[in-house]
Amino acid sequence: MGSVYASKEADQYYFIAEKALNHDFDDQKAFKYYQKLADMGDSRGYVGLGYLYSKSIRIGIDYPKAIAYLKKAGDMGNAEGYFFLGGIYSTHSTWYDAPKDDSKAAQYYKKAGDMGNGEAYFLLGWMYRYKEVRADTSKIIECFQKAGDLGYSKGYLVLGSMYAYGMYVSTNYTKAAVYYQKAIDLGNPDGYSSLGDLYNQKQDTNKALEYYQKACKKGEDEVDCEEAEALEHQLSLKKK
Repeated sequence: MGSVYASKEADQYYFIAEKALNHDFDDQKAFKYYQKLADMGDSRGYVGLGYLYSKSIRIGIDYPKAIAYLKKAGDMGNAEGYFFLGGIYSTHSTWYDAPKDDSKAAQYYKKAGDMGNGEAYFLLGWMYRYKEVRADTSKIIECFQKAGDLGYSKGYLVLGSMYAYGMYVSTNYTKAAVYYQKAIDLGNPDGYSSLGDLYNQKQDTNKALEYYQKACKKGEDEVDCEEAEALEHQLSLKKK
């Protein structure tokens, strides 16, 4: 890992840079402190510089510099470097001529995933699923499974939907329910909504209502509340 977390001074610079970027929206100040980190040989500085060169109009979009900094961070053991490299290669901007290359994007997402970045595995699975990179079904499942296992709950949600609706796999409601519950266990309230949809699909109105009500309380989607109200009304009519 080199000098990734070398000193308290480096941590202070990182805190200032992150606050400037994400809270104050002051790209120039963020750049200044990421540069200080990079000058200390801290990979977080290289990530920050690479990110700004790939995203910030104020700093000036410069993809060759972004790629060089991010690759250096990744090679030092910082997964975010490879993750953001994957992002550069998977997108294309007609304004700034981003170097879209799906094969390289997959390569760097895989590297970031292997270093513990769950979102990278999720995005790699997404690329496989939509044929941006050729892969068989087992690879798609493996990526979403690894994403979930690394704590990125959307991986489990996608696996649940695949089994619920028979996408690339045979329909299996039991497996779908297990994956939706795994997403809930990771704190994702969308799992409740998905379970509501699943039981509605199975015509188990009571179970569907239970999960839509939980989704309504936990989430921010009014549709779940509307689904719960509709099912309550349906059940009340049956009792009459």
